[in-house]
Amino acid sequence: MSEDFIQKIWDKGKSQNKELSTQEIEQTLRPHAQRQTFTIRTNVLIWLIILLGTLIFDVLDIVVYSINPTMLMIQISLTLLALIFGAYGIYLLKEIRIIDRADESVIVRLKRLLRFYRTKFEIWNFMMSATLVLLTFAVTSYIDNDAGHYHIGRVELFVFFLVLQFAFMYGANKIGQYPFRKEIKIIMSDLEANVIDGTQTIATRRRRWRKWATILFIIGTILLLLGIWRAMQFGS
Repeated sequence: MSEDFIQKIWDKGKSQNKELSTQEIEQTLRPHAQRQTFTIRTNVLIWLIILLGTLIFDVLDIVVYSINPTMLMIQISLTLLALIFGAYGIYLLKEIRIIDRADESVIVRLKRLLRFYRTKFEIWNFMMSATLVLLTFAVTSYIDNDAGHYHIGRVELFVFFLVLQFAFMYGANKIGQYPFRKEIKIIMSDLEANVIDGTQTIATRRRRWRKWATILFIIGTILLLLGIWRAMQFGS
């Protein structure tokens, strides 16, 4: 949803000097409602790629720890968990496609997206956060492999850092998704009231949200790299 689209709605309303009908607003909003599902789909695809990288390291870990029964079972269990996450991600892609292709009004589609976010995608939030932990463990256990053995020097710090990674990623996901949910509610409110008042605030909100999104992305990247490095230190 771009600032140009918001301006287009306002210019149309001013030029006609009247309240726009639901049909007129829907006609303008429909392609941008489709972009909302594109955003969700992109998110799921990115994390599926990260999961694929995690699975590659999991398979490598299974090979290098094949002589260690305990670590082998741990690695197999984590691999199965990553596969479950991947299967759920694929399921979400199918659900998104159903929502995107449904021949429904914009407001009905947006209501379905909000319900999707509060239920099925919330589960995905936990899975995304856990994926960061799985990736950290998969990489460090592969790098620190010592003839089929993996030693964690300071277990409490190692666990603390993994929990910190999970908590930060979950919080970052929720904050990052807030603009999306807020925009949907604003558009729904305007559609239900046959007005365009709320859309005026979206452009300003989006500029502010972009700044925070950039900051969170940088912090998340640093945390991932730092988590891998510290885990390697704890494991040595």
